[in-house]
Amino acid sequence: MDPSHTPSDEQPVAYDNQGRPLYLRPPANNTPSSTASSNPPQPEELQVVQVTRSSDPVPVSVPADIQAKHEASRRKYPHLNLSAGEHVILDIRRHPIGLVSIWFLALLLGAIIAGVWWFVLSHPGSPQPIISASSAPTVSLFAMGLLVLTALFAWAATVIYRGNILILTNESVIQRVQSSLISQTEKTINLENIKDARFEQHGFLQLLIGYGTVYLTTEGDQNNYIFSFVTKPKEQIAILNNVVEAVKYGRPVEDALRSAHS
Repeated sequence: MDPSHTPSDEQPVAYDNQGRPLYLRPPANNTPSSTASSNPPQPEELQVVQVTRSSDPVPVSVPADIQAKHEASRRKYPHLNLSAGEHVILDIRRHPIGLVSIWFLALLLGAIIAGVWWFVLSHPGSPQPIISASSAPTVSLFAMGLLVLTALFAWAATVIYRGNILILTNESVIQRVQSSLISQTEKTINLENIKDARFEQHGFLQLLIGYGTVYLTTEGDQNNYIFSFVTKPKEQIAILNNVVEAVKYGRPVEDALRSAHS
């Protein structure tokens, strides 16, 4: 090649390993659009650029007062998975009337066991003992075992009863369902998805003592979320509905709480 010859921009200066020409500058495309559209680029001529997304999430700006409530809620409820700025508004527990029923039945059963135990051992009004003297320790041990089992069942029922809670935050409703000592389920409902929230009270006792059942229905969900034995259900539902409306219409949650308590 003549050293004095300068390659033209329109002429290839080299070729790649696939035989495609390489230019100093891309040649001007003077081909009419109709011709270009009829000859789409071949797949081997296309270049693919891969862009990786940053693994660091964008930090969310949370006001200082909301962040303080969030930190306080995390300390008080370490088992909850709260998002940034999310804090607990209501901790709805079950009414103590359920515990009264549990321990009343346990005491009644214990009294029956103790009465039968005493009757078998003392055999009042009977000329001959119901059991022999050698069998008395075995009967006593059996009766004490039944009493211990009754107390354990009452304790387990108390733990299960108190383990069912309904928590309202500024973003969601969290229901913890405990069906046994080793079985627990947690359901989270976004406030924006709540379609209906209501309560029911039936009977003189529920109205007198002040407890009832809360029902939550979500959009597109045929199942109700039910929480029974709720203390003061009317007040709880009023607060919940005000917070749900505030979230849906973008109003401050604090204003909704003030209107609910007024």
